[in-house]
Amino acid sequence: MKYTKEEVSESRAKLLAILKPGDTVQCVLRNCSRSGMSRSIDLFVVRGGELQQVTYWASRVLGDSIDRNNGGIKVPGCGMDMGFHLVYSLSRVLFRDGFAPMEIGIRPSDGKSVNINIGRGNNAGPLTRAEIEAKTAKGWTFPGGRNGDTSGWDSDGGYALRHRWV
Repeated sequence: MKYTKEEVSESRAKLLAILKPGDTVQCVLRNCSRSGMSRSIDLFVVRGGELQQVTYWASRVLGDSIDRNNGGIKVPGCGMDMGFHLVYSLSRVLFRDGFAPMEIGIRPSDGKSVNINIGRGNNAGPLTRAEIEAKTAKGWTFPGGRNGDTSGWDSDGGYALRHRWV
């Protein structure tokens, strides 16, 4: 499906206002073709205790079409977890420059684990790459990154969001 740059940009902005690294996107299978070679999957997130559908905006950002008969994004192919594929692809588009996966860092002065968001405010969001680099320059480490990475920055934005089947 072909969307205008404005439609894609608008949808990306809406999704970035809703989704933050570490959020879980709920996948709902709406249809599986008889051949098993395609699926229609709806995407939701929980906000304020309620489900919010993000399928429409995700389809625009990914350039995919909506299944008019069953709802959900049409995902061709088989042989892997297509919900993971859809959420990974969405996450990679949204967080193309990477993300800060860890909130806990090891303070160099005493070696204690500290939540690095303390004092940043409730709506500060995840640390930026510049903030992470400033912390690592001071000797901070961030254990628990993907594949043992302690840099505090994951360059593969595809892993910023989690997926879960409902």
